[in-house]
Amino acid sequence: ALQWAGTTYNWSNGRIIALLVLAFILLIAFVVIQIWKPEQATLPPKILFQRSIASGFWVSCCQGAHTMIIIYYFPIWLQAIEGVSAVSSGIHLLPTIIPLVIASIVTGQLISRIGYYTPFLIFGVCLTSIGAGLLTTLDVNTSEAKWIGFQILYGYGLGSSTQINNMAAQTVLSRKDVAIGASLMFFGQQLFGAIFTSVGANVLSNQLAKRLGHIPGVDVTPRVIQSTGATEVLSLVPEAYRDDALRAYNDSLRVCFQVGLIMACLAIIGALGMEWRSVKQNKPDVERKDAKDSEQGASAKMEGDSEIEKKAEST
Repeated sequence: ALQWAGTTYNWSNGRIIALLVLAFILLIAFVVIQIWKPEQATLPPKILFQRSIASGFWVSCCQGAHTMIIIYYFPIWLQAIEGVSAVSSGIHLLPTIIPLVIASIVTGQLISRIGYYTPFLIFGVCLTSIGAGLLTTLDVNTSEAKWIGFQILYGYGLGSSTQINNMAAQTVLSRKDVAIGASLMFFGQQLFGAIFTSVGANVLSNQLAKRLGHIPGVDVTPRVIQSTGATEVLSLVPEAYRDDALRAYNDSLRVCFQVGLIMACLAIIGALGMEWRSVKQNKPDVERKDAKDSEQGASAKMEGDSEIEKKAEST
């Protein structure tokens, strides 16, 4: 629905409305089942509503959204505005990837020494927001040094925060629930990444159609843009208006980056909600409670067996 709406079909089209309504109904049904059958739930409420898990899940969702938008549409900006090939645009993502890897390693080492992961999460999402914000300032005359620097900030922030959510799940949950918590983080990241890839495509197609439509001799629609290709659509513009088309394309991509910026900023809410727990501390009380219950159950069983033996001896 998000990919078709506004491009292939109008938002008022029955197909779009039906798909959105169906998605909403299925979401409500899923939530009801999780609450109604907590012992058989895919996402047990006691795990989902735990403060650190809920905060981490929100951060994961936002990270999946802005990461897919930036990683997917920045190479398109390079191809359209800088005129590089698809292969070169992928290579030009290294200023994002390399700091991401370095930050992940450095953050992991620091957390193992300090114990607390929340400060690194807050630092990471804030730095990511700054990097994403700088990417929204790109224009047709932006120098190579600038867009490389913007990527470094974004990549380092992402690397500093992307693994924290799984650490939180391993720290605040009992061992038997860790797998569910970690899967929840991965699920949120992948789900919102898929959703916002479609959102970005929709935004870009509509923005391009709107901005290129003001250029004389150009008559494009969102459907034409999707069928032609995001970068190939520039070939439809007369050479005399090439510069105007590039500015229109740049402004359209900036709107996509603004969507990513919004999601990056929203991740700060989840980071601030994360509990300050140390990975060096023991497992939470719930695990000790489970162990205590197991011991009590074993003691009760032994007492019952002893009573049975005494009765057998007396008879």
